[in-house]
Amino acid sequence: MIWQNYRLDDTILKTSSATELMKTERGMVEVGRDGLAAAVKLDGKVRGYVFRGHCKLVLDTIVETREGAIGKPVEKEVNRPFLMLGATDKLQLNLSATNTDDFRRMGYENPQQFLTEAAELLHHFSRRKMGCHSFPGDSEDLIFAFPNDVDKTDVLLSSGSKLVYKATGIVFIADGNRTILKSPEHVVLSSLRKCIAMKN
Repeated sequence: MIWQNYRLDDTILKTSSATELMKTERGMVEVGRDGLAAAVKLDGKVRGYVFRGHCKLVLDTIVETREGAIGKPVEKEVNRPFLMLGATDKLQLNLSATNTDDFRRMGYENPQQFLTEAAELLHHFSRRKMGCHSFPGDSEDLIFAFPNDVDKTDVLLSSGSKLVYKATGIVFIADGNRTILKSPEHVVLSSLRKCIAMKN
């Protein structure tokens, strides 16, 4: 997949209520009511959105071992623009038109300021080198990119029972009963019957 072919639409909508963008056994991503949303298009079709609003990210990145639990859950509030690519059909039903107050509430003087930030995020993400070039493919596949404090993007991929989360200081991969956790403290590989844990 050529990420550079994604384009940002200049129409800005907003969420009419708090909206779950992703929910799995391992976690959820939710954007609050009145969050701004600019569509990301590929070949003229909406393939995702750049959002700005109160966003909650919760992930279970704990690995159970015979010696006990290793790791800790991820719980973040994201108040900067973030990217979501993937299933958008249900989401489009929960979007409505914006007005001047919606932009002021988010700290923007005009819509163009949000579009500029959204375009910068999309450009920054499109320069990433990712191994899963066909993703998203399935209708339930999702990619999220969240700006972090070191001017990079944390990435979350979700596809059925599979989850990949890569952020500063952590890589977490889950596929059913198999998990991998890499943090500054540990490297853990776990499956239904075996677990290998190493301290860094």
